[in-house]
Amino acid sequence: MQKTGERADGTIRVTAFIKYDDVNRRLAAKIAFNYLAHQLGGAFARKPVFDVIRRFIRYAERSEEQLVRVSNDPVLQDERDMGNWSTTDSHLVKIDGVGGGLVASVSIFNLVHNQILLSKTNPEVVHSGRIPGGHEFAWRSQKIRPMVVVQPDSLVQPPELLGSKRR
Repeated sequence: MQKTGERADGTIRVTAFIKYDDVNRRLAAKIAFNYLAHQLGGAFARKPVFDVIRRFIRYAERSEEQLVRVSNDPVLQDERDMGNWSTTDSHLVKIDGVGGGLVASVSIFNLVHNQILLSKTNPEVVHSGRIPGGHEFAWRSQKIRPMVVVQPDSLVQPPELLGSKRR
């Protein structure tokens, strides 16, 4: 971390540099895979369509596909509508059926947005009622809240944000 100067209001501007390597990518993939197993069950997560991501998580085995990438796109629809301004500093996790596969988003402190390709094969879960879907992990309040799907973009946001928008 590098201190870049004190402002007139007494605040200090700081620049942080983060090394983003396979350890970080495997961590994001592990969070996404555990979330998949939690939402849809261990038997589902053990299906062969998830062997590639499982080998990456366990053994750092590479694939022809880029399994985990950082994205500048926010997870929440409200943030997209506000020009990518963050509405929360919670951790966000979602899974969605995208382009014939299952893709997860893991956003740590809603700052680093990871997109994880869990499977290129779109299993039967997309219409199960649990996918697409996600949860917000509010570290300040120690609360876990479900997020709801907003059509047509299949983006998720906390229910209370959606409710206040509709009033």
